Amino acid sequence: MRVLLRSSSILFSSLRHSFPVTLRVSAPPLHSFHNSSLNQAMELNGSVEGTSRPIPANFNFADYNCVGFDLDNTILRYQLTNMVQLEYDALCKFLVDQKGYNADVLVKPIDFGFLQKGLTLDFEKGNTLRISGDGTIWRAAHGTKFLSDEEIEAQYGVERIWEPATAFYKEPLATWNGPVALKLRSLLDYFDMPAALAFARLVDDYDKKHGGPAKVPKVPGSIWSDVLDGLGYMFNRHNFAAKDGGHYFGNLRSYPEKYLNRCPPEAIEWLKTLRKQNKKLFLLTGSHIDFANYTSTYCMGPEWRELFDIVISFAKKPGFFTSNRPFLSLKNFNEGEPITNLTSLADQNLVSVSQGNWQELMEFLQIKLKGETPKCLYVGDNVVQDLYAPFHYTRCDTLAVIEELWGENKLEPLHPDSKVLLADKWGSYFGTKDVPSLWHNFIAKSALLTVPKFESFAELPLDKPIPTGFYPEEPVSLAEN
Repeated sequence: MRVLLRSSSILFSSLRHSFPVTLRVSAPPLHSFHNSSLNQAMELNGSVEGTSRPIPANFNFADYNCVGFDLDNTILRYQLTNMVQLEYDALCKFLVDQKGYNADVLVKPIDFGFLQKGLTLDFEKGNTLRISGDGTIWRAAHGTKFLSDEEIEAQYGVERIWEPATAFYKEPLATWNGPVALKLRSLLDYFDMPAALAFARLVDDYDKKHGGPAKVPKVPGSIWSDVLDGLGYMFNRHNFAAKDGGHYFGNLRSYPEKYLNRCPPEAIEWLKTLRKQNKKLFLLTGSHIDFANYTSTYCMGPEWRELFDIVISFAKKPGFFTSNRPFLSLKNFNEGEPITNLTSLADQNLVSVSQGNWQELMEFLQIKLKGETPKCLYVGDNVVQDLYAPFHYTRCDTLAVIEELWGENKLEPLHPDSKVLLADKWGSYFGTKDVPSLWHNFIAKSALLTVPKFESFAELPLDKPIPTGFYPEEPVSLAEN
């Protein structure tokens, strides 16, 4: 077993922001997206305080009596090339058919080199940004044209500081909605990643119609608003149950073998081993229950429910970790009344609920543990929703599944979708030794261990200390300048 310890050079920016912080954010109306990464109008109810916690040198699975898992891009790995193409096609179809944009601008071969998980959009300037670990702008493109250092500094100053990006770097949950969310959008995962290319191509078209970009350009807010509407339409959770399912859900439901991967047997056995050790397992996903059931059945098999003590769907992370929304009952994949009796719920076998909050999940697990205090570990891929929020806003430790580690380090067998993971126009997702990325900074101060794929956990001991950092090795880019 080879585990790379985190180096001090990649933790430099984690020391620049101190906790606790208090968030007081009003809750606007929620959209019914199937995965909450696409819903940045989530709820952060009342006063929320995050607490800085150091990353220990080691961790041990034996120290935890409860282990939770995200579903999409964690247990379930998608066939990313096909999935991203489907998402881009579905988004462009909406923008052309419903918003009236020119098909010649959007409906053309996808440029995978322009796409990368974690890019940030500056709506007003029409720019796509790569943010470094200290919150400054590392690289930028206006539309699809990459900007020189001089052009970046002309727009953002010599220090490359943009206040919305600085606010996000300091506290991502504080900027999840409100004024900053009207200026900035970080594309956190593979579901909304294609929006960067659609947005950029529409900016190119706007510039062309208006004589080219100005020295300090400004584009109408309707461009991003229309793209966001497209994401909302495409991922609306009610579409999966519809007869045709829409372009996105319809294709995914008709051709699952094209878009989904089955979970390897060794990973399923690892989950069963955790259960045999009397750990309480929970699945916590942003997907609605019908979609989660469909993908889980394909991924883990028809008896997948027996792997988890409780399944929480449509969880609306990261708000799940900070809000007080009640659990809702489920019947035939439909949400019902709020659940008020957790003891009665815990008496049931293989519980499935919708929405809810972390505090009540802990109460549920404590009942299942016959009064023992839950000691939780949560495994996920989304840096803000699955790692940062639970680690800093609860007492839950986290583990990360980051496929870019697989692709970048060319681990055997080679990742079949490397072209989606290795954006040659933006550089490594993790950044470099001298300039680590914003996302690496968040991972370094929120996750005990980062692995390239879910089945990697099956290679690790369950009863011995494991060094924190990366497994089986750190990203090669962090050894480069």
